[in-house]
Amino acid sequence: MKTLKYLSFLLLFLALGVGFTSCSDDDDHKIEPSAIIGEWELVWNEGYEHDSEYNDRWSEEVNGEYWTFKEDGKGYYAKNEKYKFSWRLDENKLFINDGYVTEEYTVVKLIAHEMIIEEFENDGSYEYYSKITLNKVE
Repeated sequence: MKTLKYLSFLLLFLALGVGFTSCSDDDDHKIEPSAIIGEWELVWNEGYEHDSEYNDRWSEEVNGEYWTFKEDGKGYYAKNEKYKFSWRLDENKLFINDGYVTEEYTVVKLIAHEMIIEEFENDGSYEYYSKITLNKVE
């Protein structure tokens, strides 16, 4: 009888465990544009670039590079407004246009003081990946 009671509790706990883990939110997280507003310092960049003649990998600390995102959808690289861009956020996709090219990043993590974005491109003969970590400037 004790074995049956033990097995019943074990099955109950297994069922509860499966039920709670299956209730997690699997949808892509939507990021509020206001969370990105401000000045961010690029602190780490890692990635790779491959094609038939070129093969490069990097993982490096970065110093002195800043990205500023303003509320009006405009922004700039560096501490001055010399290198301007426009930006928009759609769900967890960040689009940055410098007037010539629009870069698409996936926002992997965005908390109060840290943002991690990824960029990936693959056209069959060329592949590029970059993971950028930025810290918010106080």
